Amino acid sequence: MNRCVWLIILFFIAACDQPPITIDKLLITADNIEFAANDVDELFVEVITNVPSWTANASVEWINIDRVYDGFYITAEPYTDTGKDRMGRITVQAGDANPVTVIVTQYRVGTIPAGNVITFDTCEGHYYGDFIDIGAAHFILGLYNSYDMQTLVCIDGYCTLPSSFASFKFDVGVYYVEKTGSVRSIWPGESYGNDYDGSFFIHNLKNTLITGGTFTVSALGDIYTLNTNFSGKDIVTGKIVNDIRVKYTGPIPFENLSAETNSH
Repeated sequence: MNRCVWLIILFFIAACDQPPITIDKLLITADNIEFAANDVDELFVEVITNVPSWTANASVEWINIDRVYDGFYITAEPYTDTGKDRMGRITVQAGDANPVTVIVTQYRVGTIPAGNVITFDTCEGHYYGDFIDIGAAHFILGLYNSYDMQTLVCIDGYCTLPSSFASFKFDVGVYYVEKTGSVRSIWPGESYGNDYDGSFFIHNLKNTLITGGTFTVSALGDIYTLNTNFSGKDIVTGKIVNDIRVKYTGPIPFENLSAETNSH
């Protein structure tokens, strides 16, 4: 057999004996994170890699990282500066893969990141047509997204008694969180052991009782625009949560409920 042919055969045999070449891969699910000045929420970034060991390190001390199996949680220390925003970065490395970076921005006091406003696509309303002892109509709104029931808001409020409940509408204007049951008031959230009542906010399965802030209602015909700027208290940890901002624009179908189901 020709010597060149033998060399070719030996080359292919040697090539077949070599282990396959593995290329280290690294992806993350977010590259830009924003926090308000007093934001206490945890934001999760998933790490997708074929490398068994990877690292995530922050460039500044005010960014906290809590690593778990498939990613890491980010929190930011409270920020008191009113003059300028601050920025940092998290560098994620895995083997020989190109490092990836998460840019973290924390806004100065009084500035709310646009990304912190949660927009809902569904709003359902209830009112208690025969509950008039306090001289105000009692209503409850449930705001949520049809594709995500892990985040929702319950707004328990009072408005002017309508002349007829046949086509119930609640007042436009600003409502304040206060335990009065008066017109344009929002009943604060209360906890009773493992149960809760009043106004509350659930985000990523964390329950926050609404304790302060405002609820603004405007309307154009049957189309409402709702905005909140609530503060509250985490039902488990007791931590204060600020800047609870949600928005909804659209119709609100109201259903009449009997006073017997009213807890206030």
